[in-house]
Amino acid sequence: MTQQWEEDVRSLNDSQRGIAYGDKSVLALDALATLTGQFADNPTLGGLAEALAYTIAGQFSVANAFVAVKSPDERLGPAVVFGTGKYHGRPELAQVDRCVAAEAVLRHQKSPIPVETLRDHPLTNQPAADWLAADVRFIAPFFSGERLIGVMGLGNKVGGRPFSDRDFDLAAAFINTITPLVANAFIFAEISYLNARYSDILNNVTQAILIIDENGIIRTINTVGRDLLKRISPAAVGDLSPVGVSIERIFVDETFPGWIRRFSRAGLKESDSRTENLVAFIDGSERIFSATIGAVSGATAGRSDTIVTLYDVTAQKDVEQRLFDLERFAEKGMMASSIAHELNNFLGLILGGVELLQMYLEKGITSTLADTLEKLKANVDTMTRFTAGLMDYSRLDTEKRKGNLNAVLNDVMSFIAVQRRFTRIKVETDLDPDLPGMDMDSDQLSQLLINLLNNAADAIAEAKHPDGRIVIATHHDDDRVILSISDNGVGITPEVKEKLFKEHLTTKKTGHGYGLVTCSKIVANHQGTVDIDSVFGEGATFRFQFPYAAAPVSGRD
Repeated sequence: MTQQWEEDVRSLNDSQRGIAYGDKSVLALDALATLTGQFADNPTLGGLAEALAYTIAGQFSVANAFVAVKSPDERLGPAVVFGTGKYHGRPELAQVDRCVAAEAVLRHQKSPIPVETLRDHPLTNQPAADWLAADVRFIAPFFSGERLIGVMGLGNKVGGRPFSDRDFDLAAAFINTITPLVANAFIFAEISYLNARYSDILNNVTQAILIIDENGIIRTINTVGRDLLKRISPAAVGDLSPVGVSIERIFVDETFPGWIRRFSRAGLKESDSRTENLVAFIDGSERIFSATIGAVSGATAGRSDTIVTLYDVTAQKDVEQRLFDLERFAEKGMMASSIAHELNNFLGLILGGVELLQMYLEKGITSTLADTLEKLKANVDTMTRFTAGLMDYSRLDTEKRKGNLNAVLNDVMSFIAVQRRFTRIKVETDLDPDLPGMDMDSDQLSQLLINLLNNAADAIAEAKHPDGRIVIATHHDDDRVILSISDNGVGITPEVKEKLFKEHLTTKKTGHGYGLVTCSKIVANHQGTVDIDSVFGEGATFRFQFPYAAAPVSGRD
């Protein structure tokens, strides 16, 4: 290509060269138009340097020319060099770094400079000697503001003619016209670099990422996202890119129920996001996806797009469920041991009473028989209620009488005050002095309160709070008594919160999960409701509401 270029330059006739020097501004603009087209076809700094080198060689009728351009942004790499003729493949002649010492002189000139004039200057004598040895006749710098961003050099003209003043004027016009293109090429290169890095980052994320405009059109998607959509919605995507496709076409409601509505950013500020689990029915099976919905700046000023990340967590959820099930089965032995221990306590009391009765009968003492029998009956009743409360949740017998919840709370507080687990916890009460009476089973409500307070103490211990705090409050409205218990323990994760009060769930290493199920049954037996407010890591609040007068409960649901 270099040999052909030299022949093309030599074939220019004098009339063509005359036209070339006739109007330097027109020629410079014509060169700019040519370079712009060539850069559009090959929008790289290397392509620009090559196009510049061939353009200036043709404009100035030289066979040997070089161009070097260097971005101010070091991330875009070293200087890009291209040479024609004998300068081709000799990047050492054109390194911008060689001009650093001469930059002050070049900045002062900011115009094409004969190399011979640089030979006697102490700052430029070494690069000038190298250039002259290679037959470089003049140098022209590219400046963006005060920063040197490139340099071009020309060898001898074809035919050996010297450079004229008009050559230098044309070179100055050329430099002034072309420099903005070079500066803009750097901006384009930086944008391309950022876009490529942006794509690399997106494509290295393990979640699917979709950016959706306000019309519901996918504008950007990463590799994982493309693969995911092709897998879960092949009819809508096929082998094509999902970019430009409407999400309504992809996430049809029959397969992805409610997804389009969930992708709405209603109630979210631009810096906010929310995460939730979405269910899809794909190939006859249920899949669960964790979706995070947020906002990013849109392509148009003043608008924002929706960013959605999707991650198939079906396998993870299956594993979690299996772990819950395994935990339940593994704890059955522990539960049996714990319950057996309690039953043995009751049986020991009953056996002791029977032995006492036997002794009284042998000695003919009858005055205390009735009292002893009543105590035995009370112990049997207590054991019966224990087994009903812990082993058969559908048969938790309830005996309600009119009573005051504050009185039950005060009794429970007296009980827990001497327990070791509460010695370093500040338990505060805010009890409504005008709290009305309600229909209640005081034993069951005591069991409810003890379970919840023990759980609160365990949560505080797990959080390792030196200033553990539990707040118990009561108040009332027109027809309900309201109880709240708050702690500053570890809190409850959303996943666990969904499963609370369900059979066998526990987050304790030594728990069996029956306590909260019993609590749920007690609340139901009192026609009550419970709400849970918790931020994981900050604590939890349980809020119960009970009607003043509850409907009768038969003990069977």
